[in-house]
Amino acid sequence: MRRINALSWILWLSALALSLLPMTQALNDLGALLAIWMGLDRLLMKIAPLAARYVAAILHHIFRVPTSIYGASIYLEGGGIPIEVRLDWNCLGWQGALMMALALIILLQGEYTTWSKVKTALLGAEVFIAANTARMILPCLLFTHLGYEAAFLFHNYLATPMILAVIALYWHISTGFILQPRGGAEKGARLRDILLGRRGISVATMAIILLATLYTGLGILPVEAADYPRTALTFEFAEPDFRYLTHPDWTDLGERPHTDEWKNTGTPGWYKLWEFDLYGPLVEDYRMRGNINYYVYFYCSRPHKAPYEFHIYDVDPSADTPPVEVHVDRFIIPLETGSPPDPIKLKGEEVRPYIFREGHTIRITIYVYDDGHEKRVYYFDYDSKDKHSYADFPGMVVDERLLPSIPLAIAALMIGVRRNGGEGGI
Repeated sequence: MRRINALSWILWLSALALSLLPMTQALNDLGALLAIWMGLDRLLMKIAPLAARYVAAILHHIFRVPTSIYGASIYLEGGGIPIEVRLDWNCLGWQGALMMALALIILLQGEYTTWSKVKTALLGAEVFIAANTARMILPCLLFTHLGYEAAFLFHNYLATPMILAVIALYWHISTGFILQPRGGAEKGARLRDILLGRRGISVATMAIILLATLYTGLGILPVEAADYPRTALTFEFAEPDFRYLTHPDWTDLGERPHTDEWKNTGTPGWYKLWEFDLYGPLVEDYRMRGNINYYVYFYCSRPHKAPYEFHIYDVDPSADTPPVEVHVDRFIIPLETGSPPDPIKLKGEEVRPYIFREGHTIRITIYVYDDGHEKRVYYFDYDSKDKHSYADFPGMVVDERLLPSIPLAIAALMIGVRRNGGEGGI
């Protein structure tokens, strides 16, 4: 009786176990959580801007698509409003690299010639780079020429089958025509042989099933368009000297901006300039995942490139515990001597997924680094129709659909409760 080797058992059992998972999204979340636990997200967030430049260069120089880049975002300039396509850390193809590594580990088992193994590994690297590049470029081309629907269709439904087909074809060609047993004569491959195959590949077939199951769960998606719901929270001021964040529909933006100012001390270092708390406790859990965009009116008494930091904290007003720092965005901002006519747009880095619990509040603290070389005054305009400084949060901090039914009086009451029950602003 023929014995089944250990590798076959592992592949079959793994494929069976993964195929029984009721929801593929669970595997997607598990893979992302494991990547975050290993610190892979921080590494990939550093690589994302390089990947954006790589993709934008191909789009611009080969396909003649007008593009610009900012950080990990590619802006497709089609004559109207530029379309933002963001390369998220979880969308750079690390899952594909993992699957290709697994494919190579299994493929290179056995008594094959060293040269054929080298050729197989080199071909695998080339196939992965080409397929991953196409996976990121095709949605951008579809956005540009056919619109959002076509890009969405490929992004959500066709990208994964394309990757699967490429891996399956690569595996078929490698096992059938590149890997040569030791002592066997190497023969040229004909198109008919490539299509029909000439070797049994039972183990490879099982491994492809496993790869397909993993890919269905992990779902390699190329790019993420900035079309998910966001909440803009404005920087507001209330007497006596209280700074807070609220939705623009919940406040009265005045005709003239409120201006905060801070004079440097002559001592180099980081200084906390301003602090803003959410208008009141969150009415439900808020999952922050994405990036924060800041639109601010900063200027200075002297032209100066100022390093700024935006610290995001999780504050529990009901407990005597220190705020939890969730995220920090750092920028170097060229400041002019007058308030800019348009807000300075600052695109933050990807936030590690975090859940603000019900009853907690969000705090933004703004720091600046001053070298102390000369006297300066830093200014910040906000709380007016013309100088409308705000932070655009990913996801729904406040559900806009509920806004018409909530009067401003409730917001004012919640502000008062927050002011009396916890630490106030600067």
